[in-house]
Amino acid sequence: MKSSSKYSEFIEYLNAGKLCVFETDTVVGVACTILCDGKINNNIQRIYNIKNRNQSKALPWLISSKEMLNEWAININEYAEDLIKEKWPGATTLVFEVNDRLPEGLGVNTAKDQHTVAFRIPNCEELINAIDFVGCPVACTSANLSGDHAPKTLDRVPKKLLEQVDFVYEKKQKPSGEPSQIISCIENEPLTIRS
Repeated sequence: MKSSSKYSEFIEYLNAGKLCVFETDTVVGVACTILCDGKINNNIQRIYNIKNRNQSKALPWLISSKEMLNEWAININEYAEDLIKEKWPGATTLVFEVNDRLPEGLGVNTAKDQHTVAFRIPNCEELINAIDFVGCPVACTSANLSGDHAPKTLDRVPKKLLEQVDFVYEKKQKPSGEPSQIISCIENEPLTIRS
């Protein structure tokens, strides 16, 4: 595992599809791009393994723009458009159905014959620029073992997890320490899953 506070190194590792740990605007995350060389990034499975996360729980995606959301999400209704304008960038994750462009096996929620993914644009310009540079969403979840509290700072990330990632970006983002709110936008009315 390599660690550095150099932004260029962080982008290099993220762009190569490597598994990275970094502070977001909310909590510390463990993440990788969803695609690597046009195929599903195998490091997504490493996130599940490292965290001991249930395979049925899809990983949230960080995106850089509404345009990136439009590449993957479908049925974005009027109230969802309002939520996007009001809440993004920021600490709100919105769940949408996804299109059939999604490669099979990417780990999406399947309920009521709907394939859904939780999307968020973080309130961190550096992170938005990194995601924009790599050109695809970044699967990102809290850097903790499943069932434990999400770490608010890098020094609270379990050593066992840190030892299994490729890169730790040490630049302090000053996260809020609170996980994002989650709102489902797949029904006729918004449904708050986590407030």
